[in-house]
Amino acid sequence: MQPLRSNLKLSEQVQKILIDKIENGEYTVNEFLPSEAELCDSFGVSRATIREALRGLESRGFVELQHGKGVRVANKSVEVLMESLRSMIVRCDIGMEELLQVRKVVELETVRLAALHATDSDLVALEDTLRIMNDNISSDDKYIQNDFLFHVLIAKTSGNRILESILLSLEPLLKECIQSTLKVDHRPEISMNYHQKVFDSIRQGDADGAVHHMREHLDATENMLAIDVVPPYLHTS
Repeated sequence: MQPLRSNLKLSEQVQKILIDKIENGEYTVNEFLPSEAELCDSFGVSRATIREALRGLESRGFVELQHGKGVRVANKSVEVLMESLRSMIVRCDIGMEELLQVRKVVELETVRLAALHATDSDLVALEDTLRIMNDNISSDDKYIQNDFLFHVLIAKTSGNRILESILLSLEPLLKECIQSTLKVDHRPEISMNYHQKVFDSIRQGDADGAVHHMREHLDATENMLAIDVVPPYLHTS
């Protein structure tokens, strides 16, 4: 076992070595790590140190502690990223202006990739979501949930898990944004038309058209909420 010589506290050193072993494939996903006793012997440290290191690994998504079974190697990096972004949004009081700026950065790219990569099953899922939205235009909760899901499915269809994770982490703000537009003008069929245009472009494999219609949709959202999302340094005097 690699000796502990770093100036880091012991649990952090153990954690770093175990991460290296997981990342280089010595311990693979779904495999159980050695027992606490074996890890204590290997590292020459106390059970308390090992337990602290394992808790740190769990919080970072590398392992999952299973009561009565042991510590299983996991890959929850995406979940950890999403939770970190959600926490930042809440703690930093992120608002609609910043959300809409991020949506333009993220969603114009996800929809472009979705148009290039969509499979038949992706198209079925997107179309089902549109149908549910259309069937629930008088139900805010169902409409909002499926409006959000439509955008998430586009991100999933893009094939880029990082972009998908970013969008998922924005769930509270995105749903608030959708709800705010309904309060301004409770005619969801207008937004539905934008969604339909986006979907049609994805189905046709038209990346430029998909980007155009998504931008049109996001611009309309900005106008409805009367939000100027152009960064200050891009304003002309």
